[in-house]
Amino acid sequence: MEKGNYRRRGILGGGMILKGIIVSGNKEGRKYMSMKEYLKIFEEKFNMKPFPGTLNVKISEEEFIMIKKLCKKINGFYLNGKYFGGFYYVKGRISSLNVLIIIPELTKYKDVIEIVSDKYLRKELNLKDGDEIIIHLNDVGKNNKTGN
Repeated sequence: MEKGNYRRRGILGGGMILKGIIVSGNKEGRKYMSMKEYLKIFEEKFNMKPFPGTLNVKISEEEFIMIKKLCKKINGFYLNGKYFGGFYYVKGRISSLNVLIIIPELTKYKDVIEIVSDKYLRKELNLKDGDEIIIHLNDVGKNNKTGN
């Protein structure tokens, strides 16, 4: 499949295979993934100590909307009078690594998903901007209302 073609590959046993392109983010993921309030959510809900940053993957707007509908949601919180948004998520896999695919509640993107892992994925998988990546989404279509 050539770059720029983000077609859904198919559904397998409750999961979905998705292809996307690695893109640079604006370093916001690093800031939020380092906040103790978000770290607590990842440790309590997912038993994960995430790497302080996310891997951004460009997909089609159509797939972005579809994935968001399939995701479960973690609610945001207030800290010192400021609202910090929640996020939509679905568990997945890249190669043999377990990951969370997230869409922040307050994102400006309409075609970029963020990947959370306990590893620095760019280094671990030798990835750079423009590389194509295959993501296996798990638990697709299950109850998508979670909250805190």
